[in-house]
Amino acid sequence: MQVAKIGNAVIETAAPPAPLRTVEGKFLRALEELDREEKLMDGIVRRAMKGGDFSPQELIAVQAGVYRYTQQIDLFGKLVDRAAASVRQLLTPQ
Repeated sequence: MQVAKIGNAVIETAAPPAPLRTVEGKFLRALEELDREEKLMDGIVRRAMKGGDFSPQELIAVQAGVYRYTQQIDLFGKLVDRAAASVRQLLTPQ
Protein backbone atom coordinates (compact mmCIF):
# COMPACT_ATOMS: atom_id res chain seq x y z
CA MET A 1 0.00 0.00 0.00
CA GLN A 2 1.26 3.50 -0.83
CA VAL A 3 0.57 6.56 1.28
CA ALA A 4 0.35 10.09 -0.09
CA LYS A 5 0.34 12.95 2.39
CA ILE A 6 -1.06 16.36 1.48
CA GLY A 7 -0.95 18.65 4.47
CA ASN A 8 -2.65 16.89 7.36
CA ALA A 9 -4.58 14.57 5.05
CA VAL A 10 -3.15 11.11 4.49
CA ILE A 11 -4.41 9.32 1.41
CA GLU A 12 -3.83 5.57 1.16
CA THR A 13 -3.65 4.05 -2.29
CA ALA A 14 -3.16 0.48 -3.40
CA ALA A 15 0.35 -0.50 -4.37
CA PRO A 16 0.89 -0.38 -8.11
CA PRO A 17 0.53 -3.74 -9.84
CA ALA A 18 3.53 -5.70 -11.09
CA PRO A 19 4.93 -4.43 -14.39
CA LEU A 20 2.91 -5.49 -17.41
CA ARG A 21 4.70 -6.33 -20.63
CA THR A 22 1.88 -6.32 -23.18
CA VAL A 23 0.66 -3.22 -24.98
CA GLU A 24 -2.78 -3.73 -23.48
CA GLY A 25 -1.26 -4.05 -20.02
CA LYS A 26 0.78 -0.88 -20.41
CA PHE A 27 -2.28 0.98 -21.66
CA LEU A 28 -4.32 -0.29 -18.70
CA ARG A 29 -1.58 0.69 -16.27
CA ALA A 30 -1.44 4.21 -17.75
CA LEU A 31 -5.21 4.53 -17.29
CA GLU A 32 -4.96 3.34 -13.69
CA GLU A 33 -2.19 5.84 -12.97
CA LEU A 34 -4.26 8.66 -14.45
CA ASP A 35 -7.18 7.57 -12.28
CA ARG A 36 -5.01 7.65 -9.13
CA GLU A 37 -3.70 11.11 -10.01
CA GLU A 38 -7.23 12.37 -10.68
CA LYS A 39 -8.43 11.13 -7.29
CA LEU A 40 -5.48 12.81 -5.58
CA MET A 41 -6.18 16.11 -7.36
CA ASP A 42 -9.88 15.85 -6.48
CA GLY A 43 -8.97 15.46 -2.81
CA ILE A 44 -6.78 18.54 -2.95
CA VAL A 45 -9.51 20.59 -4.64
CA ARG A 46 -12.08 19.45 -2.06
CA ARG A 47 -9.75 20.47 0.75
CA ALA A 48 -9.19 23.89 -0.85
CA MET A 49 -12.94 24.41 -1.36
CA LYS A 50 -13.55 23.68 2.33
CA GLY A 51 -11.19 26.52 3.20
CA GLY A 52 -8.18 24.36 3.97
CA ASP A 53 -4.95 26.22 4.56
CA PHE A 54 -1.90 25.28 2.55
CA SER A 55 1.67 26.05 3.52
CA PRO A 56 4.01 27.42 0.84
CA GLN A 57 5.65 23.99 0.61
CA GLU A 58 2.28 22.31 0.11
CA LEU A 59 1.35 24.80 -2.60
CA ILE A 60 4.57 24.05 -4.46
CA ALA A 61 3.87 20.32 -4.10
CA VAL A 62 0.34 20.85 -5.43
CA GLN A 63 1.69 22.88 -8.36
CA ALA A 64 4.19 20.13 -9.18
CA GLY A 65 1.45 17.50 -8.92
CA VAL A 66 -0.85 19.41 -11.24
CA TYR A 67 1.99 19.89 -13.73
CA ARG A 68 2.81 16.17 -13.64
CA TYR A 69 -0.87 15.28 -14.06
CA THR A 70 -1.30 17.60 -17.07
CA GLN A 71 1.83 16.15 -18.65
CA GLN A 72 0.43 12.65 -18.21
CA ILE A 73 -2.90 13.69 -19.74
CA ASP A 74 -1.07 15.26 -22.70
CA LEU A 75 1.09 12.19 -23.23
CA PHE A 76 -1.91 9.89 -22.95
CA GLY A 77 -3.80 11.99 -25.50
CA LYS A 78 -0.90 11.69 -27.94
CA LEU A 79 -0.79 7.94 -27.36
CA VAL A 80 -4.50 7.62 -28.13
CA ASP A 81 -4.12 9.79 -31.26
CA ARG A 82 -1.26 7.62 -32.53
CA ALA A 83 -3.17 4.42 -31.81
CA ALA A 84 -6.23 5.75 -33.64
CA ALA A 85 -4.09 6.81 -36.62
CA SER A 86 -2.52 3.35 -36.75
CA VAL A 87 -5.92 1.66 -36.71
CA ARG A 88 -7.19 3.99 -39.46
CA GLN A 89 -4.12 3.19 -41.54
CA LEU A 90 -4.66 -0.55 -41.10
CA LEU A 91 -8.32 -0.29 -42.05
CA THR A 92 -7.76 1.91 -45.09
CA PRO A 93 -7.86 -0.16 -48.28
CA GLN A 94 -4.68 0.14 -50.31
